Amino acid sequence: MLHPVLQLATVGVEVALSLRLTRPAGRLGRGKRIRPAMDGSTDPVKRWPPSSGLVLALFALTVLALAWGEVFAPLARSPFPIRLTDNGSGPAIAQIQGPLKSARAVSVGDAVDLSGLTLSDRIRLLTGSPAGTVLTIPVKHEGRWTPVTVVSSMGPLQGEGWQMPFLLGATLTLLVVSAIAARRPSLATAALVFYGAGAVTTGNVVAQFSWLPNPLFGVAGTVILAALSDLPLFALLVFVTRFPDEPRSFVGRLRLRIGDSIFVVATVIVVVATLTEPVVFASWATAHAVFDGLGALLIGTFAVLAYREASGEDQRRIGWVLAGFLVSIVSYFAFQVLDAPRYVYAGSITLGVLRILALPGQAALPLALAYAVLRHRVIDVGFALNRAVVYGVITAAVVVVVSVVDWLCGMLLHESRLALALEALVAVSFGIGLNFLHRRIERTVDRIVFRQRYIAEERITNRIAALAFATSESAIDAALTDDAASVLRLRSAAVFRPDPASGTFGRRQAVKWPVEDALALDENSLLVRTIRALERPIFLADLAIVEPVLPAGAFGPVFAVPIATQHELLGFVLYGNQLDGASPDPEVVALLTRLASAAGNAYTVVEARHWRDRASELERAIGAI
Repeated sequence: MLHPVLQLATVGVEVALSLRLTRPAGRLGRGKRIRPAMDGSTDPVKRWPPSSGLVLALFALTVLALAWGEVFAPLARSPFPIRLTDNGSGPAIAQIQGPLKSARAVSVGDAVDLSGLTLSDRIRLLTGSPAGTVLTIPVKHEGRWTPVTVVSSMGPLQGEGWQMPFLLGATLTLLVVSAIAARRPSLATAALVFYGAGAVTTGNVVAQFSWLPNPLFGVAGTVILAALSDLPLFALLVFVTRFPDEPRSFVGRLRLRIGDSIFVVATVIVVVATLTEPVVFASWATAHAVFDGLGALLIGTFAVLAYREASGEDQRRIGWVLAGFLVSIVSYFAFQVLDAPRYVYAGSITLGVLRILALPGQAALPLALAYAVLRHRVIDVGFALNRAVVYGVITAAVVVVVSVVDWLCGMLLHESRLALALEALVAVSFGIGLNFLHRRIERTVDRIVFRQRYIAEERITNRIAALAFATSESAIDAALTDDAASVLRLRSAAVFRPDPASGTFGRRQAVKWPVEDALALDENSLLVRTIRALERPIFLADLAIVEPVLPAGAFGPVFAVPIATQHELLGFVLYGNQLDGASPDPEVVALLTRLASAAGNAYTVVEARHWRDRASELERAIGAI
């Protein structure tokens, strides 16, 4: 076994070297390459070869295989007949599960002296060892120390049933992070893989190496316990300070360095605790909880700071990570509280049910990470939260109404057929009114929680209604460009209408576009043909549509909305991103689609009125002759 000071020095050197080797590049110089960042942008950072992504994914899958190995292929892992805990003053016997060889009787609660055991034997006593392994430990019973011999024996796996929810959660987490690392290899995703490795049950992974001889097993067990216990949580600091891309500002770079330093300090603390803690995760349980809580608080704080500094798509990506992290952390700590025996009642909420219910919440972060990292265009968290609140309220209303009706029928009606008929009637009536209820709840949530979005929707709705009274095409053009860009906070907008004489679609009116006398798109251009074929809003990047005549940069168009009636293309509108740089979410696109549809009807009415007036003028002219 290596000396603790030598181990700490080795860890410090390795961390320092890793930070030196992964130091981001400054200016783009010779030998540097521009690679796509995790959000698809380009940034002059150190290139990670594609093979590194496969290595990271293979590491995550290896950890996953070890986690499931305890269930399907235990590698010479056998428990000892005693289990240990901490009685407040040191290690003590928590449970006796088999025969012991001792000159005197021992019982639960007796103190145990582990100081004479090697690190390998201490870990074996906690995690298990091949069948037939013999250990002798002093036990203090009724004030006298007695040597007790314990022998490991092959038996049923301990806790196999309750481990299943955790294995399922670890499976989901590791599969997600391996997919992210394979597609986006970087220091940030490497930290993400390390975080995912902490989702496994550490003791079970250590047990898979119990066949190793001493002192190799002590080294392997120490490394695994230190690496997969509390430290993976702090790896998220390395991730959030570099996500979705390494910061360029001074404050962002400072935050990155502080996050790396905290991770190094956490590494030292975890290694020291692993080497000196008598009973891992039992002796200093409160300290572990405080340590993890502090880590979660730091991660949340750093993520919020990064969210405030970012904008546009970057901010939306960080927002999804924040939402997933919050749900996972709340679910985890709530489960730790509810897992206490005083909250588990027979016949009511069982331990297994609590663990199963905790699984979806703890899986929120890896799912949010997968969406934020791999998705090309990310929806605003507020939009998703709106839907979650609405459907959550509807679900709760259904459960409450049906439960109340069932209770009333049971209390007031003794005829089971009549009660069943009444419940069915209530259920059918509730289903018929579900659409009405959905609209009312959604509007209430918008008014209270998402008031700015609600006001914008109301203003666009008023513009749509006002289009019915437009008497000129210029007024309709202004509604599609000036009004839409102002109300929905869009960077740019431009409306194109057909010119039958030239066979092109010319720009009629625009906001934040370069001033050009004649900007037109031919009817055979890819954009026009695609709009005609699909007759729905399209994002140009999704369909790889690039028109050289259109402006580029921050005010360039990103999606197009057709103006059509009866499959006849009357024109289209090109819109840019929102002012914060983010792509418009589905609600904004839906509002602009409604506005364009109303504009199509308004154009038809204005044109019909124009031809009616022209016909009247001709009739008057002919009559005058």
